[in-house]
Order: sequence, then structure tokens, then C-alpha cells
Amino acid sequence: YGLALCNRGMRLLILRRNGIPTAHIRFNLNGLDAEISIYVSPDMRGKGIGKHALAAACNFAGRMGWRALIAEVHRENQASLRLFESAGFVRSEDTGRDFHHLERITARGE
Repeated sequence: YGLALCNRGMRLLILRRNGIPTAHIRFNLNGLDAEISIYVSPDMRGKGIGKHALAAACNFAGRMGWRALIAEVHRENQASLRLFESAGFVRSEDTGRDFHHLERITARGE
């Protein structure tokens, strides 16, 4: 993570519950778009933390003025796919790859 944290094209948000990190959200910037990645601590999964983290991420992206958030979700990760789609992310055409490509236009980008 050392090199990633020194990258000016990356932002990292850490969510805490009672002072304990529960999730982190990473944004890799590409112009006005940002690729998003969310990690939820294993002991916090299934408790709505991912939904809260993604809502915070979308809000943050809008405040930053980014046009769109982009997610690459592994085809086997159905829970993550449902999470992103429930937050308004839309799948692009099926490319036959191992990942689904999803995109959401931020409030500022609309």
C-alpha cells in the first residue's frame, strides 16, 4: 500500500465504527472519472457496511466534482454486483471477461 498511498491519482477513505476500521474505499482517478474499489472487514460483512460505504463514496465523488464512478466486479462476486446495482450502477455490454464493468454518473456529472 505504501506506493499506492503516495499516488496523487488515488484517494482512500476509511470508515470506522466505534473507532474501529470497518471498511475502506479506494478511488483511482482518471480525468473526471474514478474507478472505485470497496473492501469490508470480514467480521463486518452482512451488516450493511458495504451499502453505507458505497453511499458515502457516491456522495464524496459528487462533492469532488467527478463525472462518473466505475467499478470492475468479478463475475463470481454476486454480493458485490448486487450492492453496486442497488446503488444505481449500470452494467455495460458483456465483454466476455471475468469482470462486470459498471458505471454510475455522479450528481455533479448529471
